[in-house]
Parts: sequence; structure tokens; C-alpha cells
Amino acid sequence: MLLIWTWVAAETVPVHAFPTPCIDPRFPVIHHGWILGCNRRGLVAESYNPQTYRTTQLPAGYEYVGLGGAVQLGADGSFSLTTKTLDKKERILEAVNAPPAGNENIWVYTTDEAVFYKEGRQAQSVQARPKGWYPPALWGERIVWVENDGVGGETLWLWDLETTRPLMPSSSPQRHPIASGLWLGWVEEEKIWLGNFQLNEKRVIDAKAVDRLALHNEKACWSQWGEDDIDIHCSDGFVLKREKHQLWPSLWGNKLVFQEDGRLMMYQFEG
Repeated sequence: MLLIWTWVAAETVPVHAFPTPCIDPRFPVIHHGWILGCNRRGLVAESYNPQTYRTTQLPAGYEYVGLGGAVQLGADGSFSLTTKTLDKKERILEAVNAPPAGNENIWVYTTDEAVFYKEGRQAQSVQARPKGWYPPALWGERIVWVENDGVGGETLWLWDLETTRPLMPSSSPQRHPIASGLWLGWVEEEKIWLGNFQLNEKRVIDAKAVDRLALHNEKACWSQWGEDDIDIHCSDGFVLKREKHQLWPSLWGNKLVFQEDGRLMMYQFEG
């Protein structure tokens, strides 16, 4: 896929709400317009709305949380950032090995031995060997995760609630699956893959992401080495080129949140 890069040396806005780094480097992260960040102990404990400047405290502090229609807090249930209510019907009691992912009232999550699909109080699972750290992706009614083959390989597998199979067999490691609407993205060596299951469309971008992939609808962004440092590149050709490293991007709507030299920063796209 040929991309025409648009280089941008833009002013960004520092987000002062979270001066303390998180234990899990994937946080802070923007989700549903709220930025989830950490307290002085490095635990995810608060959300901040950059539009209204409102903050919301989570019920406790967590090393990581799951992202979906609400915020998944494991044994505490799910927490709505808009209503500030806790739903204990959506508690996850299994020993997860990565942050859950979800959509509305559905959550998907992994343990070392299984993949789970939970809707309300009802859950079903399938035996698997999911690799820890990487959250699964809920892609429509399909679950995608990084499978551990036991000998160091990492392959994406798919469960459509009936059968499991490799998503797209490859000899290269496949990591960081993430879904947004009809789109699924993942990282495979020096490539970014994007797929739309409804259109049966696949895109591949030559890129070498240094951490995770961020995705909102069909727009993906990632951190990548440039000439002198690490900048943020996006699938539409946008490049945020600044001094120092820009790491751990996350996307929601027209907002891009990332870390730079120990500070949390935010860039707002036009339109």
C-alpha cells in the first residue's frame, strides 16, 4: 500500500492531569473521549475529560483495566465513565493474563488456558493458549488473540463462537490485535495489517511499530523510528514529527494521546 506522508510539526497540548507514570506503560490511554491515567502509586485510578476538564475517580487503583463500552475492573465489575456507576453483573473472576476488551455489555478476555466471551452474567469459553500482555480484540462477534505456540511463536487466532482457527497463517510473529467497529488491526514484523470483515477488505502498510497499534474506525497510528528519533505515523499519511520520542499512542475520534519524555501529550486532528 503506497502512502503519501504528510509531515506535521504541530504544537501539542500537555495533559497535566496525570504527572505520575503508570506501572503499565500502555497507560494513560484515551477511550470514549476520556483519558484513563494513574495515581501516585502508578495504578490506573482516575479518568479525565479534556473537553469538559472533569475528572472521575475509579472505585480503586488497578495495574491495568479493560476497555469496552465501560471500563472493566475485573472482580469489581465494570464502571461507566458517564454515569459513574459500577455494574457488578459484569465481574470477571478468572485470573486474566491481559487486559480485557469489549463493546457495550460484551467482554472478551484471556487466561493462560482459555479465551472467554461474556455477555452480562453469561460466559462461554474455548480452550487455547493465549499469550499474556496482549489484550484480545472483539471484532464484531469474533474474538482475535495472540496464541502462544509453546516454542516462541506468536500467531493470531480467531474464534467465531463455534470454531477456532488461525486468522491468517504466517511465518512471522503477529502481535497487538485491536478492533474498532468493522476494522481489525495488528502488527506483523515490519508491516501493519488492517482488515474489514464486512467488506472482506485487507490493507497492508510497510511500517515497523515500536510499541502497540492504536485504531479508531479505519485510522491506525503507531510509533516508528525516523531519522533521529521515534515519531507517530498514521495510516492516512499523517506524521507527527517532534523532537524526542513519541510513544504509546492511543486514538479516540479526532484526539491522539501519547507519551513524550515522561509527559502525557495530546494532539487534535483537524475536522
